[in-house]
Amino acid sequence: VPATGQVVLDLIVKKIATQDTYLSSADVFGQFPEDPDKNLVVDTCFRCHSMLSFLKERKSHDQWDTLVKKMAPRRREDITEDEMNRVINYFSRFFNENVPVGRPFEDAPEAPPNAMPVRITEYTIPDQPPPEVTVPSTNSAPLFPHNIIVTPKGMVWFALYKANRIASLDPRTGEFQSYPVPTPGSVPHGITYSQRDGSIWFTEARGNKVGRLDPKTGEITEFANFGGNTIVEDSKGNMYTTLYATNQIGKINTETHAYSAYDLITPTAMPYGIVVDQKDQVWWCQLFADSIGRLDPETGEITEYPTPTKMSGPRRLSVDQSGNIWFTEWLANKVGKLDPDTGTIEEYDLPSPSSEAYEVRVDAEDTVWVAGYLSNSLSRFDRSKKMFVEYPIPTPRAEIRKMAADPERGVWFAQSHTDVIGHIHVKR
Repeated sequence: VPATGQVVLDLIVKKIATQDTYLSSADVFGQFPEDPDKNLVVDTCFRCHSMLSFLKERKSHDQWDTLVKKMAPRRREDITEDEMNRVINYFSRFFNENVPVGRPFEDAPEAPPNAMPVRITEYTIPDQPPPEVTVPSTNSAPLFPHNIIVTPKGMVWFALYKANRIASLDPRTGEFQSYPVPTPGSVPHGITYSQRDGSIWFTEARGNKVGRLDPKTGEITEFANFGGNTIVEDSKGNMYTTLYATNQIGKINTETHAYSAYDLITPTAMPYGIVVDQKDQVWWCQLFADSIGRLDPETGEITEYPTPTKMSGPRRLSVDQSGNIWFTEWLANKVGKLDPDTGTIEEYDLPSPSSEAYEVRVDAEDTVWVAGYLSNSLSRFDRSKKMFVEYPIPTPRAEIRKMAADPERGVWFAQSHTDVIGHIHVKR
């Protein structure tokens, strides 16, 4: 397929070929040797990282020692030396250089025979100029599209994490444009659209800045010391970001560029995905605290809503037309729905034994879509049956981290591992 071309598939779900990247994380989890410290390893390492990538790693004891001591304290500030050594020893025993890398998977899940037909369109992102600073990553994709947003007129914008660029796609023509971020190695991550003036705002995960791009001129302005992970705008033109490094929610006035931050209740909560509802209440996932947070901007009051399932790992969230908050449970293989009026949470199981559900998005028709990071699938929620129907993604190992609702129907999604932008909707 040419770099500027597209592939259109009328997908009728059927049994797919055997591939490890289509399988659930329950299958992958089963490949990790049983051991008294297995759950400690899962809690320490896999709230952030995919189990599949670790399953194929082979390192010496010293290499595991260096890696775990570097990463584990980021997940748990209170991790003890004994716990760290137990994690190191687990990987050193079962994932050392003398253990062959096998292919243990046998079969792939089959979607229900009555699944509604959907159309999936994929656009391959053209090659980009090499960045000034190379970002270390286990992801082999050179561009690494991360967060994605769609404007009211249907233009698709996304952050190229490794290429250090902000890019756009015009679905009507298939034309791509990209704009280099001024700060080298800034790692653009979150992205959103401003209803106030049509500008594109984004966070720089390593640059500790927030950027603003003028789509008319391509000019980018950066604001220092804001940083953050995910970014979203309220109806008054304020931008809110999740600051996982400082355990705060940041607020930026887009007119004055004044900045403030709100401290979270739970230490090391790891705020991640963030949304604003129809009443301008700010909601976010607390990945390490197994809860959903809410900020009332008028009073500054913060409320936490624990998930019914412990060790759920909520990651991203979305708002439906009734104001309900939908969120993924990365570790629990569930999707939650929070009623903001009562604070009650319902949980729904995903089709695969575990999908590592990363993102959820409600489209313009109020359809709930969920991206399975490891199951390589998109699931649609059937409200009448209160169940999900799963559709495999044509491109293997897509690794979808973010979706965005199309103004008319369906959702757009960024395939981080394949440098592809995709769109899915139900055929009527």
